[in-house]
Amino acid sequence: MSSEGKNENEESLVRRIQDSHSHPDDNDLQQQLMNDCFTYFLSLPETDHHLFCEKNKATILVYLLLVLASFNENEVLEELRKRAHTSLDKCTNCVIGFHAVRADFREKFINIRKISFQNTNVIMERLAKWEADYLSSKIRSSIDTPGDLSTTVTSCLVECMIWPRLLRMNSDLKSYFDHSFALIDTVDRENLSKVLKFYPGLIYCLFEGSSNEREWALSKFPYGDDTKTTWLESNDFNPLAMEEYEEYFYRIQDPDFYTDQRAVEFWCSINPILRFCDPEAILKKLQYPPTVESYTNYVGFNVVPLTQVFINQSLSYLDQPLPYLLRTLAIFLERLGNQFFTVIKPHSYLTFFDIAFQNPAYLKTLASTTQDASNLSQRVADSSTTPHFRDLFRWMTVCYPLLKESQKAQFACIIFNYMMNNASHPSYGNFFCYFALNMMSEQLDPKNALFDAKLTFEMITNSKARSLVDKRCIVIFDAIKNSALRVVALKLIKSALMYDVALLVQSGYSLSAGDSSVTLQTHPDLWNILQTKLTGTDVEIATTFLSALQNAVAVRSIDILYLKTRLQQNNTVPEDDMKKLVATCSKHNKYVGQWNSSVESILSKIVEYSSTQGMQSLARSEVSSVGIWSCVLSPEEKVYQSGISFLYEAFNVDGRFEAFREALKQDIPSVLKPFSSTLIIFVKLEIFKASKRGVRIIMDLIKALFDPIHGLLAMHVSSLSMKSREVLVDFWEAVWRFLRMIYRAIFVWSSTYERLKVLSNNKQMAERISSDLLEFTRDVLDLSHSVLNGYKLLVSAISFDGIKEEQLTDIQESIFQPVMSALKDEIMWLRLSDPALLVLCVNLIINVLDLSMELKVKVSDENIANLTKLCAKAKKYNNRMNKEQTGNILLRTRSMNAELVENILAAEEQRKREKAEKNNAAIRRAGRISSTKYVSPTVIEIPDVAPPRLTLLEQARLRLNEKRKRFKQPAKEPAAARPPGFNKKHSGSASNSEEDDDDNDDDDDDGGLFTKEQVAAKLKKSKATLSSIQHRRPAYSVSDKQAMIRETMNKKKKAEELMRLRLNVDMNPFYKHVLSWSYEHSGDFPVDSNISGYKVIADEFDTAEDYQKTFEPLLLLECWQGIQRAKQVGGEKPFRLTVASRSATDSFYDVYSTVDKKMITEQRLLLESDLMALMFVDNLPSTDKQLQRRHVSNRKCSCFARVRNIKISNSRYAELTLRISSSTKMVKFLSPSTEIVGMRVMQMTTVEREYSSLVGLPYYDLVKSITKAVPCQPEGLDSSRVAEIKKTYDVNDSQAVAIAGAVHKEGFSLIQGPPGTGKTKTILGVIGHFLTRMAVARNGSHPIQMPSQQVSRSKEHRRILVCAPSNAAVDELVLRLMRGIKNSKGVIFKPRLVRLGRTDAINEQVKGITLEELVDSKLSSVEKIDDNAIREQHRKCIMERDELREKLDSGKLPEAEIAKAEMRLQDVVQKRRELGKKLDEIREKRSVSYRNREIERRNIQFKILNDAEVVCSTLSGSAHDVLASMSLTFDTVVIDEAAQCTELSAIIPLRYGCTKCVMVGDPNQLPPTVLSQKAASYKYEQSLFVRIQNNHKDSVYLLNVQYRMHPEISMFPSKEFYHSRLLDGPNMAENNSKPWNSLYGPYRFFDVKGAEEQNEATKSVFNYTEASLALELVEDLFEKFSEINWAGLVGIISPYKEQVKLLKKLFINRFGRIITTQIDFNTVDGFQGQEKEVIVFSCVRAENHTGIGFLADIRRMNVALTRARSSLWILGSKKALVNNKTWRDLIENATERHLVERITRGFTKSNTANLDTFENYGQKPVDYGPKSADHSHKSADYNHKSTDSLHEVKEEKENNNHHLNKQTVKPETVKFKTSVPNSALHVPSGPHTSLNNHKRSHGYLSGSKENQNLMPPKRVRHGIIPSRPHHMSSNGNKRERFGTVSDTGGMFKLSKPKVKFPPHMQHKKKK
Repeated sequence: MSSEGKNENEESLVRRIQDSHSHPDDNDLQQQLMNDCFTYFLSLPETDHHLFCEKNKATILVYLLLVLASFNENEVLEELRKRAHTSLDKCTNCVIGFHAVRADFREKFINIRKISFQNTNVIMERLAKWEADYLSSKIRSSIDTPGDLSTTVTSCLVECMIWPRLLRMNSDLKSYFDHSFALIDTVDRENLSKVLKFYPGLIYCLFEGSSNEREWALSKFPYGDDTKTTWLESNDFNPLAMEEYEEYFYRIQDPDFYTDQRAVEFWCSINPILRFCDPEAILKKLQYPPTVESYTNYVGFNVVPLTQVFINQSLSYLDQPLPYLLRTLAIFLERLGNQFFTVIKPHSYLTFFDIAFQNPAYLKTLASTTQDASNLSQRVADSSTTPHFRDLFRWMTVCYPLLKESQKAQFACIIFNYMMNNASHPSYGNFFCYFALNMMSEQLDPKNALFDAKLTFEMITNSKARSLVDKRCIVIFDAIKNSALRVVALKLIKSALMYDVALLVQSGYSLSAGDSSVTLQTHPDLWNILQTKLTGTDVEIATTFLSALQNAVAVRSIDILYLKTRLQQNNTVPEDDMKKLVATCSKHNKYVGQWNSSVESILSKIVEYSSTQGMQSLARSEVSSVGIWSCVLSPEEKVYQSGISFLYEAFNVDGRFEAFREALKQDIPSVLKPFSSTLIIFVKLEIFKASKRGVRIIMDLIKALFDPIHGLLAMHVSSLSMKSREVLVDFWEAVWRFLRMIYRAIFVWSSTYERLKVLSNNKQMAERISSDLLEFTRDVLDLSHSVLNGYKLLVSAISFDGIKEEQLTDIQESIFQPVMSALKDEIMWLRLSDPALLVLCVNLIINVLDLSMELKVKVSDENIANLTKLCAKAKKYNNRMNKEQTGNILLRTRSMNAELVENILAAEEQRKREKAEKNNAAIRRAGRISSTKYVSPTVIEIPDVAPPRLTLLEQARLRLNEKRKRFKQPAKEPAAARPPGFNKKHSGSASNSEEDDDDNDDDDDDGGLFTKEQVAAKLKKSKATLSSIQHRRPAYSVSDKQAMIRETMNKKKKAEELMRLRLNVDMNPFYKHVLSWSYEHSGDFPVDSNISGYKVIADEFDTAEDYQKTFEPLLLLECWQGIQRAKQVGGEKPFRLTVASRSATDSFYDVYSTVDKKMITEQRLLLESDLMALMFVDNLPSTDKQLQRRHVSNRKCSCFARVRNIKISNSRYAELTLRISSSTKMVKFLSPSTEIVGMRVMQMTTVEREYSSLVGLPYYDLVKSITKAVPCQPEGLDSSRVAEIKKTYDVNDSQAVAIAGAVHKEGFSLIQGPPGTGKTKTILGVIGHFLTRMAVARNGSHPIQMPSQQVSRSKEHRRILVCAPSNAAVDELVLRLMRGIKNSKGVIFKPRLVRLGRTDAINEQVKGITLEELVDSKLSSVEKIDDNAIREQHRKCIMERDELREKLDSGKLPEAEIAKAEMRLQDVVQKRRELGKKLDEIREKRSVSYRNREIERRNIQFKILNDAEVVCSTLSGSAHDVLASMSLTFDTVVIDEAAQCTELSAIIPLRYGCTKCVMVGDPNQLPPTVLSQKAASYKYEQSLFVRIQNNHKDSVYLLNVQYRMHPEISMFPSKEFYHSRLLDGPNMAENNSKPWNSLYGPYRFFDVKGAEEQNEATKSVFNYTEASLALELVEDLFEKFSEINWAGLVGIISPYKEQVKLLKKLFINRFGRIITTQIDFNTVDGFQGQEKEVIVFSCVRAENHTGIGFLADIRRMNVALTRARSSLWILGSKKALVNNKTWRDLIENATERHLVERITRGFTKSNTANLDTFENYGQKPVDYGPKSADHSHKSADYNHKSTDSLHEVKEEKENNNHHLNKQTVKPETVKFKTSVPNSALHVPSGPHTSLNNHKRSHGYLSGSKENQNLMPPKRVRHGIIPSRPHHMSSNGNKRERFGTVSDTGGMFKLSKPKVKFPPHMQHKKKK
């Protein structure tokens, strides 16, 4: 037969065999099948020795064998057995195949064929006996055959292991098996394990094998291999294995077979199998074998499942098997888990306690069994027939986790009770106690998260367990003393305490949600035990207690009043439930109070008895620190105070911030890690009162960490561990989560508290609530700013050296992500109603947006949309942001997503238009309805349809608002006042009502923290309804009016946008240039300059961009030259700085450093916005020595830095924030704690403001006029109008024309005012006319307004900005304005006036109206809180505490004294805690007080500026931060001395929406001071005035009448400089004719032959001859006219500073220092704008030097020649000066007039006839007494001006003014002798000499009546005058420098002192 046919035949037979099992009664089928099988057998060849290797063949042959075996012996059976033995002997695979098929047939015979177990067993026994006998004989035969035994034995061993029944059938075979078992490993390895993992022989060896065989079997189980916890699966329990297992399964249930020992052996044998079985194998195979039913029918007893066998034996309370049964129980539970409970039903886990605890043998066995060694192997533990201690309890630990939560609690309670009752047993008592305590601690330890409902259920479930702990608390606490039980006892105490904390947390949380079903319970016994028995010296107990408080932060009492208000507001709780809720809350609060007291008491004991080191160790411990910080953040005051007091004691400090700082110093992770986790819990509470303190706490932590100077990160940024970096990030994220919670929750808090204010009807409560909300909001915003400011420092801290740019970017973005997550909630705070808070919020949002742009982090479209809607004040986005604030935000949102922003704005505009049209239609309908009725403008007609009904609360608010409007004081001005015309409300305008509805809540706000929506909307609907029926004047149609309004609003919006662009200029590009320059470089150009980029300033520019390209390089060049000049002068002193930290920002580094405060406050070496040099210098002198410039000469490196901020604190150091370029090499020297040197270079404020004006120029209203240099064109003015102005303001024709033209024309108006022509009076006229001329309404009508709609004057009045280049010029104008100006009716009035500028640079007389002084006068006084007494008590407490601790620790105190000392220590610690609390309260109160004062200051500033009519400042000062931060507009700006300022300075004040600029100046006088001659060569020194005048010479208003100079003086300047257009005022010769004119005449040129010298240091020149002749000239004047009071009448000027110094020196040597108060010494440049009766002009230049320097400047010459009123005497070298044309013209003119005289030293002595020299002048005798009151108003007015300026001493630069003003005269006196009468040197009392002289008007003689009236009361005798302090010697005695005064009081004689020059002036004369 072919192989295929053979296979088909085999398969057919196998199928038939399988089918035959289902038809056991079909004899024919069975007979035929047997015949066919036999036929198949006969067909097999004799040589086939693998009959059973193939399954089909084996199935056929085994079937045939089993069938034949059921009959008697026969030949066929014999042949088959013979052939079978041949195969089995030769092939082990045949052995395995044969028995596998055999066992399978056995199961099928029993289960399918239903052959009885007995009959089947007979067949198997017969077959087994045949096989056993055959194997036995085979082995016996092999023994006698040499060399064949091993093979035979191996073959036999294989078959015996496959079918162990063979061993039970033949004792000889069993004996052979036992003796040859040594070969079993080989047999297993080579034959069995390759085919079968689990086979019957293993089961046999476990159950019946010898000890060696059993150990071998156990070794086959994978003990020790954790990967094979499940080794046996269901398919491993094949019929072969089950056949053997059934043998023992049935035996153990046979009553005849059972004994206790056999039970022990059974369970010990089955345990390894159970251990490695999967649950399915246990339940499907081992639990109930397949032949059980048949076997039960065979035997006489009931066979039950394996688990039931276990239960039955266990409940029999057997002695010996008990531990083994419990061992098996543990295995069952491990392998089956919860399925075991299902299998053993109806029994449960409680049955296990019956099995164990009800069996007396349990305790006996425990007592007799030693505790197991810890290294007991699992194999031994499972299979050992010796009981183990662990067998008796391990089942508990396995069972417990499998139970449900409620079952666990019961399980733990039963065990706890049982074991604690037997805990005293000497043998197992300790173990019982340990086990019970450990299990109970696990049970009580909270498993679920706080605030989860599951935790509440858990608390209820474990309540009985917690009660048991309280009952046993004494035993538990005593167990701490037992070293074996200490750990678990502390663990249970911790768990119990944590349970109590969690219980309070859950109760509070549920109650706060309005759940009145909370079941409250308390367990105080354990807490009481801790309070009474805790000594505090046990660190572990303290650690346990503190660790148990980790959730204390979430325990809170319920604010019942707040809760009721909130729930009633939402109408969520019925009244009955509310009563129940209130009662439950009260009970909860009682329990919380008890808990608070317990915590306070226990912590106090820990503090009392712990050492400082011990407490610090607790604070550093990761376990205990979390409890400390949880207490610190606790909402409960007592707990908070306990926690913070712990820190005070631990670190010996008296303040919270100091405690935090010290804790962080010791270990950052031990603080921040627990604090962060605690804060995350705290965030979930959302409690307002707790959050108030939480904000303050976090502010202290942030300051301790992120302060750029003293913060821990700044000082240790490079030494932070990786763990510190990780916890810093966690802390950062937690803080932002906290802030985000507040941003969201504040709306609920504020609305609830606002409702509470209304319901309480308690004024004090309402005020307290409002104050708390405001202060809290300020704190939150301050904290937000502080945290955000720490961003860059944090990035620096967590970065590392060598970090890649991509990694740094990832760090920056990940750190910034929490900030962005909070942005959405931050944005909604823009609805804050308080202006000051709103300013903080807007700044915060702007800072976040700026940082996101810097980091290139995308802001979500949702956030951009919300910001835009808020800025547009869209529906439901109402807010109080002013235009400036919304503009700043829109500026940034547009740069992020311009399309989205514009779409939203357009949609909002469309919505408003549609609403306006709807309102118009309503108005038209109302107009038609009421057209037949007469409606009085003052009477409101109530409409037929009532307005929408208001709720009771809204009605109450409405009444409250109306009441407030009637009685309240004027409201505070907002943080930034709105410009005039914004948000006005008019009764007849639909658009305005629409604006009201959408844009403003001002009138409807009820004082809440945020703007209201619903109430305000309803109120406004009512207003709209009422206003719609009011009488309207039909001047034009509604649609026309709407079009006009829309056009006006569009213009306003455009103007607002332009102003924002002007005021928000990025200064970084400017400083990228400046800070990159090298300090070491010198020259005319900086290193990075491109010389080809410099251009000459054109007369006009095509575009603003061209203008910027020309001016920006020149501005930088001028800045560079300023730096070079500062280096050359070298007047600044170096000082030390200590670097704290640095942070990177864009192209810069911000360097934080400290400096000795004296350098700032006393020596004033540095100011904000200064440019300074930073230098690294080796080997600096010791810190006690002052640094000198020579010390920095050997510097290693240097760079420029800009001072961004100076913070002066209470310490001895000031904090500096400096910005440097990131490209500088200096960076590597700027490590923390590095000492560097700083030195001021120059002030940058003016330069910065010029640059910002240049960049913002394209957005100026006058940009075209500026670039094109176009003025407004003068037009022919109505003569009647000019005459009216002339009369009204008492001015001349040219002044009247200038006033009229300037006021009425937009653009630039230029007024040229030559010397003495009354520029100031003209300016006053312009101001008065502008402020008071009638404003005509554009539409010519005045709408009738309701009283509530009238706009306050503060929003309507006109406002003008008046500027000048210098403080002196500004102050002169201010003084005149202070006296009053005329209005358009000619009536004197005093405008509301504000002077901006630094107080130290302003005239004393003006300081009263400076913004700073005005604000200070209105500020409320600050309550000074003195805490010195408390600090002293605190210090004494610390000392006493330390003494008491030392005594107690010494152990020397007697018992009686110890108790007293402990009590006293407790009192001292408590007192110190209270004092510390008071100090913290004082610190916070002081902080709030000062912050509120700053807010008040800001509000007052805004109100003052908003109310001001005239604001005066220097050009640079007009960009004052306060002014720039407001939405004020100045459409008119007046600039005095406009020709003396650079063009960029002139455009600074035009940034405030200026459309009309009046520039007053004289181009023929001094030009702007420009330091860079290179820049000047490009016409940078040309003023805007001059550039416009050059383009349009006929567009200038010339003031052509001068009222200052004697005609003799004015003749030449008028001819030379003004083409003879300058005319003299009436009677100028008479008015300016003085007695001394008879001496040298009004005008004279003295030709002096002298020598010119130069100071090498300053390069300035001087002429000693001229100086000495000037002294001689003045001496002669004083001597000959001694009766005249010369104080303030004489000025001595020179073009050169060195000459001025020399003159002052000579005069001081001659007259004493007091002469500087009598005579003004100044340069020509410094004297511009001033005038004197007598001017002595020293030209300096001499014939020994070629050229006359800048004397050739005709503008400087013009100034010098026009300063004198009555006498001008010029000292100069004729020969030197004639080289210049203008000077030559002057000398020729003077020569023609006979006014040139050559003089030498002593000329006044020889010239005695000079008194008669000028008699030919023909002047009439003049009365030199007081002037009459009716003299020329022009002269009087001008003299008024000129005398104002007598005390001004003006240098080239703006900030060098008024140094003479500060030389106040002291009341001491000095006596001296001189040849000059005292009256000539009279110094009036008072601080301001020149001003007092001004008051004398023209009464120059000391005897004049007017003079006497104006002089102050005389204090001293004649000849004794007030002197300055420097006349005092060092020991305080008066110096007798000039001798003593004679009794006669007449002349004094004094020899002339020799002049001794200082070293720098001792130079040889030039050849």
